[in-house]
Amino acid sequence: GAGVGDGGGGGGAGTRAASATPNPRVVLVGDLVGKGPDSVGVVRFCRENGIEAVRGNHDHRCLFPRDLPLLPPRTEHGRIKAAMAEADVAWLASLPLYLRLEEHGVLVVHAGVPPGFADRLDEADPNELMNMRGIAAAGGGGAFGDDDDDGDDDGGG
Repeated sequence: GAGVGDGGGGGGAGTRAASATPNPRVVLVGDLVGKGPDSVGVVRFCRENGIEAVRGNHDHRCLFPRDLPLLPPRTEHGRIKAAMAEADVAWLASLPLYLRLEEHGVLVVHAGVPPGFADRLDEADPNELMNMRGIAAAGGGGAFGDDDDDGDDDGGG
């Protein structure tokens, strides 16, 4: 079987599923860091246990703090990166922006797929693949930078 879920940075559903299921295929949808109490432990656990993941905006900001123009750098991400082993930083940096699980007919991406890019994701803006998307009334959309970690589900965090 396969499980898909958010990494959550703190021993959430993905790490529990990997521990409880014999020979699972666990695919996390990013944000392994910056979302819970043990980001360093989550990354190490995933690397050591062969868990697959795509890169989320928090993972990317941990690695490249000034690379996402819509989101300001956060010192928390710098502290997490500094505490990670070199092998874990390299593993996190190796995460793709998307995974195609052909056997399940599933595309795994952290935030969304820009309109018209489903068949050519390598040409899509990485910022849009890693950040929440707003859908306008007319059907348009775009990446936005509301990442306020305020606990609500308004796209922030």
